Amino acid sequence: MSAKNLTGHKRILQDHVVSLFNCVQDWKLCTSDCYSTVRSICLVKQKSIYDQDQNVTEEALSKKDFFNLESLSSELLQKLKKLEVVAEKMRQIPRKLENLRKSSYREQSCDENFHSELSKLSMIWFL
Repeated sequence: MSAKNLTGHKRILQDHVVSLFNCVQDWKLCTSDCYSTVRSICLVKQKSIYDQDQNVTEEALSKKDFFNLESLSSELLQKLKKLEVVAEKMRQIPRKLENLRKSSYREQSCDENFHSELSKLSMIWFL
């Protein structure tokens, strides 16, 4: 049975699994982006400390480095906000799967009751 032909709970489950996979891919991308920004921040700070040790500048942090750090910090904040959105999507998936499980269980028990009642009725019909 191909994915196109799935219906009902099977289709919903497949959609949730695909959503989880996409979230994991987004998470990897976002964390990689955050890592590169944090690394850039560390390099700017490391350069600043090196310059201080070499007495290149009297200031603890040059204006250029300060603005660079400010820009990188803003960039990191935006990337972390994207990461929070992905994390929230991931947090919702277990709840959705639990609701699907409950719905599937209710449907299954209703089907069993229906078949049980149907078999009782069919027995009465033949009497």
